[in-house]
Amino acid sequence: MNMVEKLLHFVYSLRKAGITASLEQLITALEALTLVGVEPQTFHTVLRSIFAKSPQEMIVFEKVYALCFGPPPTQPNTRGWSGIAKEEMAMKIKAGSCDGRGLGRSGIGGSRGDFLLSLLEEQDIGGMAQRIVESIPDEEFRLHQVTVHWENIQRQLDWHMLKHDLENRLGLNEAEKHFMLERLEQLALAVEYHLYRKTAAQKGEQDIEGILQELNYRRRDFNHLNEATLDLVAQQVKKLGKKLASRKGYRLHPSQRGKIDLKRTLRLAATQGGVPMRLKRKSRKPDRPELVVLCDISNSMSRYTFFVLLLVWAFQTKHKKIRSFIFVDRIAEVTHLLQKQEALEKLRFLGIYAPCSATGFTDYGRVFSDFAAMYLPSVPAKAKLIILGDGKNNWRDPQVGALEEIASKVNGIYWLNPRPSEQWYEKDSVLALYRPYCQGIYQCSNFQELRRVTAYVF
Repeated sequence: MNMVEKLLHFVYSLRKAGITASLEQLITALEALTLVGVEPQTFHTVLRSIFAKSPQEMIVFEKVYALCFGPPPTQPNTRGWSGIAKEEMAMKIKAGSCDGRGLGRSGIGGSRGDFLLSLLEEQDIGGMAQRIVESIPDEEFRLHQVTVHWENIQRQLDWHMLKHDLENRLGLNEAEKHFMLERLEQLALAVEYHLYRKTAAQKGEQDIEGILQELNYRRRDFNHLNEATLDLVAQQVKKLGKKLASRKGYRLHPSQRGKIDLKRTLRLAATQGGVPMRLKRKSRKPDRPELVVLCDISNSMSRYTFFVLLLVWAFQTKHKKIRSFIFVDRIAEVTHLLQKQEALEKLRFLGIYAPCSATGFTDYGRVFSDFAAMYLPSVPAKAKLIILGDGKNNWRDPQVGALEEIASKVNGIYWLNPRPSEQWYEKDSVLALYRPYCQGIYQCSNFQELRRVTAYVF
């Protein structure tokens, strides 16, 4: 492939991985490379500056770049690393890391101190990364996704403790810390590159799209997010909630600014001799829908509920007409908890602050019956009811009449289900019985689906 074809393939790969890459950006990249050349470090820097627009996108960009062009080139020695006394650093590492702990089946062996010494002295970080990846047996490699293998490697290398040692335990000065942390980051990028290349080699290049889609955090199931991606998606959900809270409605209202309201202007002019001395204006105001949210927090649903309630929390920072409930086989209101400043810390443990489980098994019939009896009289008729649940009722009485009563007194029921649509009506699911009373049932298992659902419901 020539350079244009390679860049086209790269742009296609970025899009598959969830990064917006336009034709205009591609043209800009080609023009820039024509001016500055395609020396490896320059090539990487130009593409990253054009296509990676946020810290989150930079992480994905590096992985896609590695898949398309190989590991990014090692940064040039611009921080004065040549003045680092490696012998002195080696002595500090030996003195401060004599804990005797091994690193298991990591392809390196020895303790954390031995590993850091190897990292300090290693001339070929790419080769070091390849040895780590090759230590994973082929039969085991086929069983898991790349993210699982990377988490296992981090666990075997005691990755977080390695960083802790470098930053706090070994007595390194600031320059030495930065030097070692940079090498650790270079190793991480190289390990991920070799993981993806080995996966592509085993599955075939035609399955590379599956690897790219795995990088797309927007499409990754909430239950399959690792810790780093979990924080990233949480930030995006909060942004979405705040954006929804300030979204303009469709109806136009009298305003000091905005479009000219011809009807009101002429009506005023008729009282003043027919001359429009003052212009009346109209504009769209932020929409204020009234919402009631019911979320299942049983074990299979807890991660999905976390993100939906995080969206609700961000939404109600500017919009108070929203009530939130959690349930398993009982129901509990948590509106007051989500309105407090420390709500984010409690989101993962709402079941402790608002007990709603007697048996641990979901019982929709009991929950809907209790909601109709205790809370429905205070719910306004124009409120929309959002239910998050997988529809599995553990063979209990669905009490369809309770949901029918609720549906008759609210402005529509919208059901969000994280399970694939082909599984909605299997075994002990009661969705088929509840569907006639729902305005819509939507799959909602990742950020992209959650964002799409908000367009219909919020």
